[in-house]
Amino acid sequence: MTRGLDFGIPRREPTVQNAQRPPGSGHLNARAVQVSVRETRKHMTKFSDLNLNPKVLKAINEAGYETPTPIQAEAIPPALEGRDVLGIAQTGTGKTASFTLPMITLLARGRARARMPRSLVLCPTRELAAQVAENFDTYAKHLKLTKALLIGGVSFKEQDAAIDRGVDVLIATPGRLLDHFERGKLILSLIHI
Repeated sequence: MTRGLDFGIPRREPTVQNAQRPPGSGHLNARAVQVSVRETRKHMTKFSDLNLNPKVLKAINEAGYETPTPIQAEAIPPALEGRDVLGIAQTGTGKTASFTLPMITLLARGRARARMPRSLVLCPTRELAAQVAENFDTYAKHLKLTKALLIGGVSFKEQDAAIDRGVDVLIATPGRLLDHFERGKLILSLIHI
C-alpha cells in the first residue's frame, strides 16, 4: 500500500485556520476553514480514520492507497461536516481527492433528479475537469452515483442526455456550463456541494 495520492513530493503537514470571509462577500460560510501546507512532521492518519463511506474506503483500498496525504487528512473532516474548505498545497499532493472523497461520501445519502445536479465542480480547464471526473469514477465505483462532464469539444447531445437522466455530480468548465444553463438545460438551485 502507498500513501494517498503522493507523487514523491516532500511530506508536508497542513495547518487549519478559520478562514476569514471578505467584507460583504458570501463566498465562505461562517464555519469555513482554510487548509494550507507547510513543512512539519509526518502524518499517521489512515483513510479509515476519516469517517468516509465504507464503499469509498473500499475503492481507495483497491486503488492501492492506505494513508492520506496531509492535505487530505486535514481537509476531509471539515468537508464532511459541510464546512467550506480552502485547500492550498503543491501540485501532486492529492487536493482533488481532498474534495472528491468527502463529496462522494455526502452524496451517497440521496438521489439525483433530472436537470438538477446535487453538486458542482467548476474547473478552469478541460484537462482538470477530466482529472476530477476520473477521480470521481475511481472512488465512486461501488456507489450508484452519476456524473456529467461538461467540457467544450464534446457533443451537446451526449451531455444533454446525461443531464436529463439526472446527475449527482456536475463537473464543468465555465463556458460549457453557461452554454447549458443559458439553453435552459440546467437548474442549479438544488446544488448543495
